[in-house]
Amino acid sequence: MGDGENLYASVLPRITDRHGKARFWQPGGGYDRNIVSSEEFEQKVDYIHNNPVARGLVRVATDWPWSSARWYVGMRDESTPVIDQTVIL
Repeated sequence: MGDGENLYASVLPRITDRHGKARFWQPGGGYDRNIVSSEEFEQKVDYIHNNPVARGLVRVATDWPWSSARWYVGMRDESTPVIDQTVIL
């Protein structure tokens, strides 16, 4: 099995509902909000980075391969594109 298949096999049981149906998003409609300060921006980024940890998919946020957490702590490479936050705020 390749690395992607191993990851898929370990993640799949954690993203299935009680009926065995795989889902990517949590149930419910969700909501959006405007971010009005740098502090709030940092809080939201931290929350997003820690979602895989809270779900039990990785031990630390920087272990999640699809996360920008590595970039934020200085582990920068070309495989993790991140938008310059000065443009956003």
